[in-house]
Amino acid sequence: MREGEIEDNSQVSGLGNWEDDDAIYWYKKTGKSETDMRDDDDLFNIYGEIEQSFALSEAFGVRNLETKIQDMNCIYYNWQYLLCSWKLGMDVSFDTNYYLFYWYEGLDHALQCSDYIEDNGKNIGCRFSYLEEPDYKDFYICVNGSSKSQLIRPSYFIFQLQNIVKPLPPDYLNIVVKKSEDINLEWNIPEGPIPANCFIYEIKFTEDNTTWMATTFENQMYVTRTSNDSQEICFLVRSKMNVYCTDDGIWSEWSEIECWKGVQQEEILSFLIPFAFILFLILVITCLLVSKQKTLQKMVSCITL
Repeated sequence: MREGEIEDNSQVSGLGNWEDDDAIYWYKKTGKSETDMRDDDDLFNIYGEIEQSFALSEAFGVRNLETKIQDMNCIYYNWQYLLCSWKLGMDVSFDTNYYLFYWYEGLDHALQCSDYIEDNGKNIGCRFSYLEEPDYKDFYICVNGSSKSQLIRPSYFIFQLQNIVKPLPPDYLNIVVKKSEDINLEWNIPEGPIPANCFIYEIKFTEDNTTWMATTFENQMYVTRTSNDSQEICFLVRSKMNVYCTDDGIWSEWSEIECWKGVQQEEILSFLIPFAFILFLILVITCLLVSKQKTLQKMVSCITL
């Protein structure tokens, strides 16, 4: 499963066979029964498309599995913005479109996505508007399809948002070399609402041609050079929420690389050659001045005589 991909159907969070007959379970988890829906005009308008597709009848037995969405993927960016995306079903007619509904404890009823991501007029994702206190709760999603020519199989998902957070990468990396051997790697804590104590960092450290990886809960790390002759030290770092704040998480992108370069032979030569040339000029000019001064002294002495 790709990074950030949400488990689907029977693999979802221990709910067992999270399939078609669980449309009824969906209604119950949203706090409303099918009868409640039918008696409430507002709820009926919200659920109309879902109820039509679900049918809640033996029609479930004839839905083609390949008509449901493919590759559902949800990421909670920096613990602020939730975005879900999917691919269209493999065996659907041209007029098929999909609609996302979600619910979590605290909402009176399920809500439909208000900001779809579209491709050629088809919904392929959802940008969620502000979510009020959705963390550390089961977050339910139903992606339902509609078509005039065929029944579309709905898909159900359940997860907790703190487990799919993708933080920003750390920035302002710095390398401090002390006593020629001791190295201090430093970086800023990523900006945003994630508490500082919720991060774990992965460091990719390179010394000349040797690379190794390490993790730390601090925004700095002390390392020792393997050789005083090493000429280049570089590192990158990325962040993730740690086990004290979440059961899982998604690594951020890697930061920009930061490097330290030792004094190399070419650099020494590039400094010495101009310096030697300048020194040579100074000596020549000095010699000329001294010689000229002696000549003047001789001329003055001759005139005096």
